[in-house]
Amino acid sequence: VYALSSYSDFHQKLLDFKVGSMVMDVVDLEIKRHALREREKAGRGGAPESAEDEKRDRVRLRKQEKLLYVCLHVLLNLAEDINTERKMCNYGIVPMLTAMLGRQNADLLILVVAFLKKLSIFQENADEMAKARLGDKLIAFVPNKHEQLLEQVLHLLFNLSFHPKCRAQLGKAGLTPKLLSLLRKGRHRLLAVRLLYQLSAQDDERAKMSQSVPMLVGTVINTPDPSLIPPEVLALVVNLMTNAECARACARARGALRGLVTLGVRHQHHLALKVLRNMSAHEGADHCEELARTYAADLLAVVRHGESVEVQVEAMAILANLPLDQVEELPDLAVEVDLLGLLQQQLEPGHADDDVVLEACRLAGALAAHDGCAPAMARAGTLLQSLAEALDHKQEDDEIVLAVVFAFYRLLFNADAREVILTETQLVTTLLDLLGDKNAAIRRHASLALDLVMEHDTTGHWPLRIRDRKYRMHNQEWLDAVEEDDVEQYEEAMAFNEARGKIGGVHDIAELDQDEDGSDDGVPSSRSRLDYEAGGYADGYGAEYGLDMRAPGELAGHAHAYGALSDEAYLGMGVNESDSYDDGEEEDYDDEVEED
Repeated sequence: VYALSSYSDFHQKLLDFKVGSMVMDVVDLEIKRHALREREKAGRGGAPESAEDEKRDRVRLRKQEKLLYVCLHVLLNLAEDINTERKMCNYGIVPMLTAMLGRQNADLLILVVAFLKKLSIFQENADEMAKARLGDKLIAFVPNKHEQLLEQVLHLLFNLSFHPKCRAQLGKAGLTPKLLSLLRKGRHRLLAVRLLYQLSAQDDERAKMSQSVPMLVGTVINTPDPSLIPPEVLALVVNLMTNAECARACARARGALRGLVTLGVRHQHHLALKVLRNMSAHEGADHCEELARTYAADLLAVVRHGESVEVQVEAMAILANLPLDQVEELPDLAVEVDLLGLLQQQLEPGHADDDVVLEACRLAGALAAHDGCAPAMARAGTLLQSLAEALDHKQEDDEIVLAVVFAFYRLLFNADAREVILTETQLVTTLLDLLGDKNAAIRRHASLALDLVMEHDTTGHWPLRIRDRKYRMHNQEWLDAVEEDDVEQYEEAMAFNEARGKIGGVHDIAELDQDEDGSDDGVPSSRSRLDYEAGGYADGYGAEYGLDMRAPGELAGHAHAYGALSDEAYLGMGVNESDSYDDGEEEDYDDEVEED
């Protein structure tokens, strides 16, 4: 059977005779036998066996492993057909293979790992391996003296690293330090780098790799031909530079910054520039100041004369991250490369892709922080108008909107730029609309920019509008509730007056707002009448509770009755007693109460 399974032509015949099912049963039986013997040994409490028993167990184990090797080879050959492999998985081949990882036979282990590697490319099998915590058992084989077994294990781990749950398990089990120890071994170095790249997607794993950063960066910058740099190494370094500790380790490495800048500027290597971009994203770091003061001119030259859009985008992103306000000669450098003209060209609608527009807006914001560049931007033709148009045209892109708002926020600190913004653009109106944006960062920066407008606006027009808009945005929920309540009460009042009109009562709600003398001066005739500006209700206070709704004058000649209030009590609801009664009336009322 083993020999016939090596030929694909015989697979269907073997399947017709249920060979695969019988072999699976044999494997399952042998696994259960081995588990039973192990439990029996554990049940003896560690009592020593005789030499003859140990020899017999070794012979039995060797024969069993040979049988399992042949059976698994047959199953692996039959698994060439995807339907047959699916049936094996349904039968439980993954738990069987996982159980055999505790064996000591190298040939059997290589076959088991190879089988698991074949199965791991499917999501369903990877899920099952994650549940069985296969990664925890595989880490025991790294490193390993058996090179072929180690290679198979690394390939299997690489496949599992694409599964988020398995990748998290591998990181927690301590795979990263073991892989770092393999970086100095030539045969398995590339596989180790690929695995580290997969693990570097997790923040906590990147921090564990900081010690290997100098060696990885040295590999990148010391390769004579940039085309021979392994892309896996560069990709790993790119990921590691997002971690602050790794970025500092790279900056401290001798010649690392100079080598990366040389590779990115001279050889126009966009991945090297991406490494610098991630390094520059750590605001306040010492290497950011060094990059700004030492290499700003080189990066500006790349922005202007880059060989590809990718290179220009990365160079603009680096400059946008750097503290350019510390570069004293920046205005002269910008004039040399006509940077403002380039930005204005890239901001034209339809001229560049969104990623280029985004970095152009971010770079404009970085330039606006420089005291010498902000006035130049105000005088640079229609640059500010182009920024405002980008804000209008890219409303759906939160990143671009935030970058433009931040750029204008910085420009508003400069008097020349502020005058152009307030007189030649509709920025303030747009910022007022952005106060209701779903993005919290956009709302916050729009509010800060409007605060600057209120502080420096001399006309007095914008502060009133801005305060009103902010008040409404801050109290929108309350205003909506009040407006809804007013509408409901107005509708109830209208319905009540309509009902009264049918029985000869008041037909016009405006009559309820008239004073007792018939005048309509807008002042309620009693505290029971409420007057709202925008369609409030003019109903009598207490109508909803079934109280008598006649006017106070109509109740003057009537005695106190259940369900109706006296004229004085009606007028006095909600006010102090001193405002509703005089002393004599209070005494009369007390006497009536005593008599009752």
